[in-house]
Amino acid sequence: MKKTLLLLCAFASASLASCGTVRTINIGILQLVTATPLNRVKENFVSVLTAKALEKGEELKFTLQNPEANAATMATMADSLAEQSDLILTIATNSTLAEKNAINKGDNEIPLVFSAVTDAVASQIVGQNEAGRSENITGVSDKGDGTAPFIDEITNGFDGLSTHKIALVYNSMESNSLQQIAEAKTEILAKGWTFEEKAVTRDSEIETVCNSVTAPILFYPTDNLLVSNKAIVSRIAEEKGLFVATSDPSTAETDALLAHGVDYADIRRRGRRGGGANPLRRQKS
Repeated sequence: MKKTLLLLCAFASASLASCGTVRTINIGILQLVTATPLNRVKENFVSVLTAKALEKGEELKFTLQNPEANAATMATMADSLAEQSDLILTIATNSTLAEKNAINKGDNEIPLVFSAVTDAVASQIVGQNEAGRSENITGVSDKGDGTAPFIDEITNGFDGLSTHKIALVYNSMESNSLQQIAEAKTEILAKGWTFEEKAVTRDSEIETVCNSVTAPILFYPTDNLLVSNKAIVSRIAEEKGLFVATSDPSTAETDALLAHGVDYADIRRRGRRGGGANPLRRQKS
């Protein structure tokens, strides 16, 4: 995969050379919610592009919007970024869909780069994962090798438990979580284990739901709601003597026993060139 920052700088150099002057490139960022993995995507995207711009004597202006998962606020923020940006980074599935809708409403071709999206095709962000996708949309998935291999590791590692059951805790409003949970359920049953589903839709429900878990292992996917409230999950799991497993590796640093997933320190640097999408297409010479 081509690095997003290299694409942006290459397009910027070509356009600015034709203008004969340095122009400010306006880059919008729509981040779904404050959460460690999403923060890492944003931070590295900004730092790496800024360093490259300085090398080339170019100027970048970043506008960060974070609705903290509020759908109405997110739609307003997406509209605002679509009006003022030359390129937009979206972090997470729902923010990507909101920004795609905002760009489509304006009937323009602002390049949209997504990250921390589990399945861009299933979420109807792009039509396919390979060549031939939408001209102005590209990005990187955080699916990695999927949820099934991790469930396989869990069931093998905890085969000595008297109860072969896993609690699946997730936000039923996040399409990325639904996809991962569906894969987890299939693999759990294939291994001869059972599961209990514990769905939440807001942070105020997490404590009650986690306290109702009866399985010895609590699993949650790369779920933005759960990850942003990982301290609550960890505290209750410790009180109840539960093992916590998650698809977010950053959570294992402080709040989980096991983690298996992609390195957000890597995917935040990456992107694919999307049909010649030009971040400076809307600028005038």
